[in-house]
Amino acid sequence: MDNETFSKVIDYLVSSGGTLKENHRLPPERTMAQVLGLNRTTLRESMAVLEALGFVSRKQGNGTHLRLPGVDFQRYYFETALRLNHITLRDLEETREMLELEIVQSAARNATDQDIKTLSYFLEKLLSTRDEAYGLELDITFHLHIGTCTHNPVIQALLESLSSALREVLRERRSLVGTTPNGMGRTDITHVAVLEAIRDHDPRRALKAMQVHFDKWRDYVSRAKEIRKNASSGSEKRVRRR
Repeated sequence: MDNETFSKVIDYLVSSGGTLKENHRLPPERTMAQVLGLNRTTLRESMAVLEALGFVSRKQGNGTHLRLPGVDFQRYYFETALRLNHITLRDLEETREMLELEIVQSAARNATDQDIKTLSYFLEKLLSTRDEAYGLELDITFHLHIGTCTHNPVIQALLESLSSALREVLRERRSLVGTTPNGMGRTDITHVAVLEAIRDHDPRRALKAMQVHFDKWRDYVSRAKEIRKNASSGSEKRVRRR
């Protein structure tokens, strides 16, 4: 299947249904193939790609229907790319920070009272828990909900698609920072200023608070790596003395 053929199929779907909606039933495969001048094998290849991307559903005896895609495909893409080393945790860290510095400003402009109550709930739980696994999930959820506060479906879908890969970023960071004295508590508390700026609908403060949040993370990650390096160096010296 080439790009030209795939584009032809997309154009046909648009022209056949006008403004296409979810669950719109598409014409039979034979009809589509004849209209497009394609053999059925080539058409099936294109439809299989659309199905994998989540844009259509096909069921024997029920025909082919359009559907609104979720983020499963994109999430799987980033998870797999990370596992295959096509992208790195460092790539994800940089991407996350660039995105969130913009997202938090939009959240401050658009968050509703209910959004802020929900964000406050997640933060309260995060600051009170001593469970590492639960803390990780609350941290992720807090940041994903900042995306929800923007009320921009593209941003929400993008963050959801990155969520599993970003979990690995936060897991590594929290694991490192947890080895420093009071590191976890002092980094988690920086979420408070972020929440307060969103609550007060102050984009500039929100941006500054998020910058401070990331700076604190970097500081404690650096300290943790230095502690680990010194501990490793000390162990090597003891082994040589023996």
